Amino acid sequence: MLQARSLRADAYPAFPMPSFTRFRANFVLPISQPAQRDAEVVVGNGLVHAVRPVQPAGADAVVDFGDAMLLPGLVNAHTHLDYTAMRGAVEDLPFFPWIRRLTAMRAALDPDDWAASAAWGALEALTGGVTSVGDCSPTGAAADALRSAGLGGVVFHEVFGIGSKAGIHEALVQVAGDVERLQRTTAGTGVQIGISPHALYTVPAAWFGALQQFAAGRGLRVCTHVAESVDECRLIRSGEGEFATMLSRRGFTIQPGGGTCVEYLDAHGGIGPTTLLVHGVQLSERDAEICRGSGATWVHCPKSNAKLGAGTASLALLRRASSGGPALGTDSVVSNNGMDMFEEMRFGVLAQRAATRCAESPSPSEFLEMATIHGARALGFTDRGTLDAGNRADLCAVSLEHPGMLPCYSPEAALVFAATARDVAAVAVGGEMLYDASAGPKHAQRFLRADAQAARIRLNRAQDHIREWRDQNRGT
Repeated sequence: MLQARSLRADAYPAFPMPSFTRFRANFVLPISQPAQRDAEVVVGNGLVHAVRPVQPAGADAVVDFGDAMLLPGLVNAHTHLDYTAMRGAVEDLPFFPWIRRLTAMRAALDPDDWAASAAWGALEALTGGVTSVGDCSPTGAAADALRSAGLGGVVFHEVFGIGSKAGIHEALVQVAGDVERLQRTTAGTGVQIGISPHALYTVPAAWFGALQQFAAGRGLRVCTHVAESVDECRLIRSGEGEFATMLSRRGFTIQPGGGTCVEYLDAHGGIGPTTLLVHGVQLSERDAEICRGSGATWVHCPKSNAKLGAGTASLALLRRASSGGPALGTDSVVSNNGMDMFEEMRFGVLAQRAATRCAESPSPSEFLEMATIHGARALGFTDRGTLDAGNRADLCAVSLEHPGMLPCYSPEAALVFAATARDVAAVAVGGEMLYDASAGPKHAQRFLRADAQAARIRLNRAQDHIREWRDQNRGT
């Protein structure tokens, strides 16, 4: 059990408070500074005021996590909360048949299912210590899910052109309406709206530049999946392969340029200073130069890339290709089966060390930065990702109570090489406690804002619809 607190789990004060609250733990990791032993994070009005050695509380409230590590809330810079209900439903397929199956399965879900799926995904992110999310959402359900859960981030409204007869003008009118609707949903919250031209094989070439201009004119960030699979690269380079055959049947043509995916996207105006590029498994040195010069940033999704057999992205190239350093994301639970950022960090470090046969690099600290400050910057947030004074008080407490977490000589190594999402003891956003794993035996009591039991019932309905669809489409 965690050490006794001066505040019970069912009696957290409402914020802002008339005095400060001290969040204490055996280790505090500000990220921008070395870890501190027996330290406290002083929070008031939703902001970090200081990280310092434990001092007498006086009139301040105290939340003491005891044997635990306290760090900034994690940033999952790329996922798809809408697809949470499909976890485990599309397994053991190469990239092209996998994405075809996933796309077809979407027909099984109605708007209520999408909402339930995204809501459950938001709770999963929260229980894993994530406080900000970069989400690509085809339905917009993720926007309401993050808002309701109290999380922050950017929801990128996904734009598809495959199968559409609309011209770019009609497409922009539709996108503008969708963005305005989502912005009304998230007004006054920590959730922002962006746009996501989905991928090179689903969006007409002429749309990329137009969508970049549309986003720039409205101060929106842009996210695109790029250079993920060998099949995608073959399509762009020579117009051949499974993607080309499928697109031809649907009347969607790609004019191959003989170059790389990044060169193609750049040639059509699809890369800019507020662009988030995801995957980059198939990057070249020239690609890295193009991206670095544009000010774009990459998101590394190592587990998803490995599971789909896409390969292992070169972290060295992602570093050179990213303004401010690459971020980290889990991708959807359809290609990962979980949104555990600790597992993502661990797998990412080990995969890079195995690929380069180097036991010293990358370090645990580098991946912690990718999962915090780099992720925050990639999403355009300068007020989170570290526990610096003045930042929003997004906090994640990781318990050391499990036998596998002790002894702890290096908190950074313990977090990356030993911890899992299930070790998360509590999460606060803007100083408000949203999740407390010690709140009681019933899982629903752990959420201090969301109704997990109601969310579970809604998820079960969506799961039933997916089972029915799979039964009707066996062998297809």
